[in-house]
Order: sequence, then structure tokens, then C-alpha cells
Amino acid sequence: MGPHAILSFFLSIAIMARAIPSGLETRQLSLPAGWSSLGCYTDSTSSRTLATASFTSVDGMTITSCVNFCNSGGYRFAGMEFGRECYCDNSIRSPGAIASANDCNMPCTGDASSVCGAADRLSVYASSATSTSTTATTTQSPTPRPTIGTGGGYSYQGCFVDPVNPDRALLHQVGVPGGVTALRCANACQAAGFNVAGVEFGTECWCDNYMPFDFLTPNIINSDCNMPCAGDPTQACGAANRIQLYGGPRSDVPDRSTCMSGGRDSSKYRPFILRAITRQQDQINLAALPISTDSSGQTTFILTDPTTQGFPGTASFSGFTLDHNTLISNVISGNPVTLTPVTGESLFFVNNTNEAPSAGYCAAPLDTDNLIWYGFPALALDGSPAGWALCHNSSANNRFDIVYRPVDNHSNYDKSSCLQDVSLQMFVPH
Repeated sequence: MGPHAILSFFLSIAIMARAIPSGLETRQLSLPAGWSSLGCYTDSTSSRTLATASFTSVDGMTITSCVNFCNSGGYRFAGMEFGRECYCDNSIRSPGAIASANDCNMPCTGDASSVCGAADRLSVYASSATSTSTTATTTQSPTPRPTIGTGGGYSYQGCFVDPVNPDRALLHQVGVPGGVTALRCANACQAAGFNVAGVEFGTECWCDNYMPFDFLTPNIINSDCNMPCAGDPTQACGAANRIQLYGGPRSDVPDRSTCMSGGRDSSKYRPFILRAITRQQDQINLAALPISTDSSGQTTFILTDPTTQGFPGTASFSGFTLDHNTLISNVISGNPVTLTPVTGESLFFVNNTNEAPSAGYCAAPLDTDNLIWYGFPALALDGSPAGWALCHNSSANNRFDIVYRPVDNHSNYDKSSCLQDVSLQMFVPH
């Protein structure tokens, strides 16, 4: 008997000996030929025992579906964890080790009569053609596909943090037959009428027409997006809270002259600070500066560059939210109200007032040439982000104030010296 035959013989004996004799897994399972249980193994999120391919099903995981998934990908080991997770590999990786059978005690989400591991515990199954020895060998990490989509029309944009709450980086999740890959996701998004596609957690495909965030992961080689695609384990499909973004053809760029739609209503946008973005892409942080207080205690604030020449050194306020089309200062006390901008005048806020706030604000894609499919959006008024300018206020030591649609012959500024076509970016620190 040759060495390979001896190995197969002892493997068969080991598999039969380790079959769970009682409990949830005693019934017959419909598994591919040659697959049997190896028992319960340890696992760790920082060092996976089975690490090459995976998928999650919150309500449909079964032993059969996991084994079939791994078998169809040519893998020799399949493992179920936490009732809902499936992992595949061609080796049991160190430091994974055999655990007590009782440690695997969590029912499968798609079949409560079967066990699918537990927290940090894998119910492992193996093909009888494989060795069960553990190995420290690792496979090469998959890398994002640079271009995808019909005719290479979708291009890779980067690996980004998905903020998840209060809303996702991309809002619309779609199903992908055959398992997620970047190409299949892009095709699915294109078929659904979306120009931006993102893959995440190895199994998820998300679509939208613009991503109003710019939480690019700090590693320039985008290694945070390192989870294998369920449909092609040689390629990466994001990771947990990491979305791998692809943008469509440049001819299909989002309309940057109007508000975002498709579920991006203003009641969900997270707190932000306002930044003025000039034509030259200069970024100037803005704040609400108190400029006067009347006898009733009502204070008026103006939106300005607090670092400009002539800034008097009093407190300024920079945090805002967009709530049902109303711009609200988060840090001004006394129920602050944003007044409706008047053509030729600055943007004012007042507190301790009964005046109705302006309810004409929304978020629009930021109008820049270098960021087409993503970026922190621009504050828009009455459906348009246009009309804002930065003007030196000659009545206030040339303070650099935001002005709405500057006019000629104004007493406080010279229109010809204003910085026109300024975007008010809703920047979210991260």
C-alpha cells in the first residue's frame, strides 16, 4: 500500500471516528459525495482557521448550502460558524485546532435541527480526498480588479470605510446570482439603472449614483479590502465595513446641479462642518460667527472664514446638521434658526427668535473634476448648489464672508474681488 493510500485510509477512519454520535447532526445530510464531518474546531476573527472564501446568510445557512458552496469552488474544507457564516479553504490554518464537540452548539439559521458552529467555533466538514493536517501556509491576498463592467466601463475608485449608520455608503443592495464578484456586481447595478457599484464583506453588492462620503482607507494599497469574493476567491470584494467602489462611464456622471435623490433625503445626513471649496480647489473651513446681540438677548451670527484677517477672536461655531431641508447649527444655544438667504447678502443665523427657518436646503453632488462618483456633498439652496461666493467685508476689517449671489454696488463688498462659484461642502470629519 502506497503512502497516499495509507493517508486516505487513516483519514477515512478519522472521519468515521469523529462523526458526532448524538444531538442535532445525527440525521442524514444531503452532502456532495465524499464529504463528512471532522468535528468542532477553534477559530478567531484575527486569524481565520478557514480563510480563502466565505459567505453569510442571516436566515438561510445550512450545512448543505455551505458544503455545496465550498465544493463548487474546488475547496477541500468547509466550516460553519455562529449559525450564519460559511468559510472555505484547502487547509486548516494554524492556530486552528480541534475543540470539544460541545463547543459547537449554535443552530443553523436555515435549519434549526443542525449545528453550525458557535462564536469562535467552526463545524468543519472535509472531502475524503484531503489531509487534515494543519498548516501555517497562507495564500496570496486577492487584489481589487482595476476595471470591470461591460467594455471595461466601470473603473476602480478605491477602498472606503462604509459608515453604516445612520446610512450606508451606497443605499441599494442587489442580489447577484452565482456569487458576488466586482464584475457581476457592476453588471447588476448597471442593469438596475445605477452608475456606481460597490462590493463589501465578500458577499454583498451595493449600488447608487453617488457616494456622499470620502472615507478612503489610509493604506494606499487598499489592503483593508481583502475579503475574497464569494463568486471568485482570487479577487477581493471589500471586507467588514469596507466597500470597494467602482464608477461607471464618465458620460454618465451624476447631475451636480441639483439635489441628490433616491433615498438620500436630508433628514438622514450626519453632522458636518461647512467648507468653502473654490474653483482652484482651495478648502476653507467656515463657522457661524456672532456679530451682534440686541436688548432682548437675540444674537445674530454670520457664516464666515473665522481665520481671515480682522477676525476679532470671539467664539465661533462650526457644527451643523441638515434636518428635513433645514440647516441647523449644532452648537449655538437658544434654538438657532438659519434665515432665508437674500440675494446679495450673507448667510445669517439668529437664536432666541420666533422666526421660521429656511427650509430650502438639500445635499447635491460636489462639482469637482477629480472626484466624480464620490465625495462629501455640497449644500444646495432651492435645489441648486450654485450661487455662493466669498467676499471681503469692508465694514468688518475685510472679514471673508459667505455671500449668496453677490450684486454690484454693495456697500460692504466689491463684487469684482469676490471669489465666485464657491461650493459649500458638507464635510464629515472621520
